[in-house]
This record gives sequence, structure tokens and C-alpha cells, in this order.
Amino acid sequence: MLHLHEVCKSYQDKKVLESLTFDFTTRGIYAIAGPNGIGKSTLFRVIAGAEPPSSGRVELNGLNPMVHRIAYRQKVSWTPEMDGVFPFMTPEEYFRLILQIRGRPGSEYPHGLIQQLALTPFLRTRFDELSLGNKKKTLLIAALMVPFEVLLLDEACTGFDRPSQQTFKKLMSAIAPQAIILLVNHDADQLDGIPLVPLQMVHEQKTLLIQGELI
Repeated sequence: MLHLHEVCKSYQDKKVLESLTFDFTTRGIYAIAGPNGIGKSTLFRVIAGAEPPSSGRVELNGLNPMVHRIAYRQKVSWTPEMDGVFPFMTPEEYFRLILQIRGRPGSEYPHGLIQQLALTPFLRTRFDELSLGNKKKTLLIAALMVPFEVLLLDEACTGFDRPSQQTFKKLMSAIAPQAIILLVNHDADQLDGIPLVPLQMVHEQKTLLIQGELI
């Protein structure tokens, strides 16, 4: 279970998240919507343990990302902002770095995901020379290639062509029963056909999380 209790996040005098409480008790896909600036990406960074909440707490099966740093991060995978990848790295180098950081064997190199998402021709292209779609594919593969209990996908298929969007939907449908998946995507058409867990969360009188039939 992923538990958020009174989570607040501020930057200087600007409140981004305030008193956010929710329990994600069911495995499946939760689509996060809401206007720009409401705190979707900030929420992901806090859940991922990349930033501490200003107050409140996040727990995953009793693990706190600020206390149990390594154990918690071994259970959470996410697609960070694109500046999380060194621009001079190639996708091939980045995937091997992820395996090294996670302490995974080289045999888990994601050959299958690379083939499914048609990234093979670009494996040795510098990240800063890739198209937007191929940058997003690199981040998505890196998130999917390691074990996780929580998966955070922030605009994961932006720039995908139609075949890649269909592959993304198939991947999401296959892993939905196995993990808690939080997905931000501003294009509702890209979510069509993905099974969603019915949910609505209200944050500061605004709808932060809308999903299911409302997407």
C-alpha cells in the first residue's frame, strides 16, 4: 500500500501541495490530471523520494523514502524529467548505468523492451540528439526494466507515433495487475483503452487526481 498522509510541499513562500492524504490500496493504473502548476510532477518527485515533503509523510508498505532510502527506492521506479539523463550518454549507456545503480545483473539488459518500442536504431545516439519520442522511450524503458511495486510515469509517451502508443497501452495493461501505477498524461486519447482504477482526489478545492470514466 502507498500511503500519503498530510503531504505538503512548498518552495520558499509558494505552496504546491497542501495536506494531501490518500491510500493507494489497489494495484492498477491511476491517471493523474489537473491544470499546469497544480503539483503533479512535484507529487511524483516526493513519492519517488527525490525530494522530501515540507511536512507530512509518504510510506510504501511501512517504508519511508527519507528514512529507508535504499530499501524504498528499490521498490519505486519513475520517469524523471529529461534533464535526469546526462546529454552525452546514449540509451545503451544509460540502461547499463541503471542496472549498475540498481545492483542488477547485466543479463537484465532490456533487449525485449528496446525491440518492442523500436529504439534499436538509436541505441548509440547521444541523448541530446534524440527526438522527443525517442528520449521518452529511453526514460520509459529505464523505468520498466527494473523491479518495482510503484511506477510513476510523467508524460511517458509524449512524442510517440501511433504504433509506439499502442505498444505503450499493451505494456500498461500487462503490468497493471502487478503494481501501483500513477500516470500523468495531458492527451486523453493516449489513455484510451488503458484499464484505470476509478478514483477522484480533491486538493485545495481543485481536482488533482481524476481518473476512470472522467478521463
